[in-house]
Amino acid sequence: MAPRRTSARQRRPGNFRGGRSLGCEERTVMHLRDLPRPARLLVVGTAATGVAALAACLFLPPAQDVVSATIFLVLAFVVAWKRVKIHVASISLGFVVVLAALFHCGTLVAVAAAVINTLACFLVRDPGEAKPNGVVIVYNASALAVAAFAAGGAHGWVGPAAEGMGLPWPELWGGAAAVVAYHGLSVASLGLITTLCRSELDIRRWWRELLATAPAYFAGGAMALALDQALVYTGRWAFVVGLPFAYLIHSAYRTQAESVRKELRLLRERAESGEKMAHLYLSVVEVLSNAIDVKDHGTLQHVQRVHSLARAVAEGLGLMGDELEAVKIGAVLHDIGKLAVPDHILHKPGRLTDAEFRMVQQHAAAGEAILRPIDFGVPVANIIRHHHEKLDGTGYPDGLAGDEIAPGARILAVIDVYDALVSDRPYRKAWTSEMALEQLRKEAGASFDPVVVEALAEALAAGVADSVSDADGTPALLIGPPGEPAAPSDTDELIENRVAEKARHYVLQGLVDLTHGLHRALAIVAYELAPSGVEIDAVAAVGPAAGQFDLLRLPVACGVSGRAAREGSVSVGSAAGEFASLARATPEDLGGAAVTALPIVGSSGRSLAVLSLYHADPARSEAFVSDPTVRAALALAARQLERVGGVPRIPAELPPWPEAQVFLAETAGGA
Repeated sequence: MAPRRTSARQRRPGNFRGGRSLGCEERTVMHLRDLPRPARLLVVGTAATGVAALAACLFLPPAQDVVSATIFLVLAFVVAWKRVKIHVASISLGFVVVLAALFHCGTLVAVAAAVINTLACFLVRDPGEAKPNGVVIVYNASALAVAAFAAGGAHGWVGPAAEGMGLPWPELWGGAAAVVAYHGLSVASLGLITTLCRSELDIRRWWRELLATAPAYFAGGAMALALDQALVYTGRWAFVVGLPFAYLIHSAYRTQAESVRKELRLLRERAESGEKMAHLYLSVVEVLSNAIDVKDHGTLQHVQRVHSLARAVAEGLGLMGDELEAVKIGAVLHDIGKLAVPDHILHKPGRLTDAEFRMVQQHAAAGEAILRPIDFGVPVANIIRHHHEKLDGTGYPDGLAGDEIAPGARILAVIDVYDALVSDRPYRKAWTSEMALEQLRKEAGASFDPVVVEALAEALAAGVADSVSDADGTPALLIGPPGEPAAPSDTDELIENRVAEKARHYVLQGLVDLTHGLHRALAIVAYELAPSGVEIDAVAAVGPAAGQFDLLRLPVACGVSGRAAREGSVSVGSAAGEFASLARATPEDLGGAAVTALPIVGSSGRSLAVLSLYHADPARSEAFVSDPTVRAALALAARQLERVGGVPRIPAELPPWPEAQVFLAETAGGA
């Protein structure tokens, strides 16, 4: 088998390589002394054995068909240029030529063909690939010479033995033995040197490569045996007919292998895409869970406690995999629907009226609606919708009963009520844990699942509640470090300013990516205030027309996005108005597009950045503005930008744009 080729990016010059050649990926081998002592002994021993095999061949009977032998040796050199790459190795037609030479001309020609093919394969290098050194070449040539010699011995012994035993088709038995010997030794030579270089035994790698290449070797062996028989019965015309046929088979196999490689590459890309989406979904969880804190600080502490208890109870009940993951995410987001509940109701110090309580009850369905567009890969939305259902069917919003309620929802129902009972309320003091458990047990079977109630009691007895620590009130899932950034020293100010800038861009890029997953548009762009405070810079953009916003800087004094930054309120207009302030035509892919700009407003009420949606459908504007997920993401982004710091301020008296240009020119040195 031909030496496996790897690109220059995958290895350094002089490295022993994987595949059918000597493999020490982590060690640069320029000389024999660079190898570990066991590997040096193997290289020297293999080289000596290879020389011995060549010497032994000289005592074998010479090939009777010298012309055919010469053709085989030439073919061994030529086929090195035709190889098929598969996912664990690369295969050329060289082994077919070696086996055919063995079957028709004997061991001497087969060994010579193996050496010639190996040397030729090293001559064939990809552009930019480093030239292999002598140690690599000697080892590979020697190893394959030994493999060919062993294959000749197996063929010469098994074939006659099968004939003597009266077995049918002794040629097939001998050919199969030769294939097994040549294939096994070629793979073993790689595996052994790799093991000695790495000082680790990777049986799986050996086995995987052996299985991956075995079909090709046995198919090639059958082809070689057929060529031998054709030469016996038709003479050298078999080369004329057989070689094109072999080339067609090789091309078909190469096409199939390329198709498999493309499929594997597609699967890898899908896996990478899945990882990116998983990261995005995790970001969504963080954004939405922190949005609860923006809405109601007391709710966040409740979320953290519910999350800790829900995980412990779910694990105690034996939930695993997707079910456990759904409970964990659902526990964090179960109150996200409160974003749709008016603040005056959430913050009311006394008991709620019936009408107000009905408004609060809407948060379960609202939470499911908020999360429905997001594919978490696990059934989170249903858990959130049904975490206020009761076993007897008197819960809300759908009046489900018994097994109609998902296990995750039944777990959250118990823990949500427990935490509410042990927490202070404006109209009552917190209950003790014992009192709350007693109340849950009274309602078990009617409102709550008795199994879940007892699992909660066991978790509390194990001290799970004591492990929930939130001394400083910092959200457990908050993105970024807690606390305000330290004031930079004089020596580090420049570096820290750059770090702060990168951090702000990271926050805005995440906001844009999240929004793009919810609202498709021509472009979704995040602007931050330029250092002067009278302009905004496009720092993140996604969508078909995102390229139009590279290095774009707009004035705060005019334009839709500028107005949103200036006034701190939603601004709607046309894309033409955005670009008019720059005295340039609107790009063709934004022609006729509308702009909806949402300011990212900090706790002090000043604009920190702007998120703008460029779209062709005016109806998208209202959906974008009213989307509770987007609002929550904007609130979280504002908090993160304030934490990072360094956001410029818009001047109190902003001059009109022509005067602002003069202002920029005058302050350019200081900015």
